[in-house]
Amino acid sequence: MYILGICILCPLLTLYGIISYKNQKIKQTYSNLTKHGMKVFSTLTGYYTIVKNGKKIHIYTYLTPDKIGNKHEITEAVDAKTAQRLRVGDTLITYTDAYETFGNKKIVSHIPGNSIPGSNYDFLVVFFKTGIFFSISLIIVGHILQFLHKLKT
Repeated sequence: MYILGICILCPLLTLYGIISYKNQKIKQTYSNLTKHGMKVFSTLTGYYTIVKNGKKIHIYTYLTPDKIGNKHEITEAVDAKTAQRLRVGDTLITYTDAYETFGNKKIVSHIPGNSIPGSNYDFLVVFFKTGIFFSISLIIVGHILQFLHKLKT
């Protein structure tokens, strides 16, 4: 169990570091979006709803330009109040900013007035923390069993 715990722990720690770094970068970019982000015109291209836990969620897709002028497709969950004023094909003002992690440039955008926060990797961070806790538990149990085995002999 000791060796199994160490074999699982090493990749989990590496992946946890990568995911938490990306998550921190995304959250930082979203928090600075209204202050430092560009105000650009975006075009709504799609709309659909999903029902999650009995609650209706409005999902909009829109094309937004970056600093160079290339268009990027953004998908965003929107609250009911904001969804009432949006129609597919409309042009709307969005805040857009870019961030870079490990050489990959990503664009984040947010519709002003939308109270639903942007997406992030919080679920994966919790998932990897749970895996790390499980691996450490395996290592501790392995040490205890090894100690008990030495006492027996």
